[in-house]
Amino acid sequence: MCCNNMNSIQSWNDLPVAAPIDPRTVVANAFTDATQGVFKRSTTFLQTSWAANPWVFTGLASCTSLHSDDFLEINDAIQWTFSHQIVNPSSTLAIPMRKVMFMRGGTQWEMDITIDFGADTYTDIELTLRDNAATSGDALSTSLGTMPVISFAGNFTGQHSFRVTISQFGRMSMVLLAKDITSSPLYSMFEMEWVVVP
Repeated sequence: MCCNNMNSIQSWNDLPVAAPIDPRTVVANAFTDATQGVFKRSTTFLQTSWAANPWVFTGLASCTSLHSDDFLEINDAIQWTFSHQIVNPSSTLAIPMRKVMFMRGGTQWEMDITIDFGADTYTDIELTLRDNAATSGDALSTSLGTMPVISFAGNFTGQHSFRVTISQFGRMSMVLLAKDITSSPLYSMFEMEWVVVP
């Protein structure tokens, strides 16, 4: 399944007027550290001015079982992590490939990835599908909310755990939007290409 499967989209003429895709079609649950994401319709997602995003993956990534009472599944998750390299944080890797993550799909698994936010402080973190950023949203009034996202409360700086349970398989282009509040409010996106496998 391709989560950005807007089959009626044939060009940039079509994408801005397409309906955004709800991230819950592919994400069963998500956390940053101990903060559970909350579904909402964002009033801030559609920005017109963007800054570069310095975030990077670290080498810390794993698959864990959500069945904490099932020792066979716990061991299965450990073995899956052992046999799969989830992210490649190497600075010698071509830059476009650094966004690729190999994730395990299925609602019994949780993927745990560490993201380094850098020295600045970020807030208003929102997870959704990348192509939603080119649509006009569900509603034109920003006071009603325009974009379906999974939102994470709090301020983030340095390294943080990003944990997600994925209900679909395939290649998915996802983004984390955030507002940098260290010097002035600047919005940026961290792109992730999820290759979701069994």
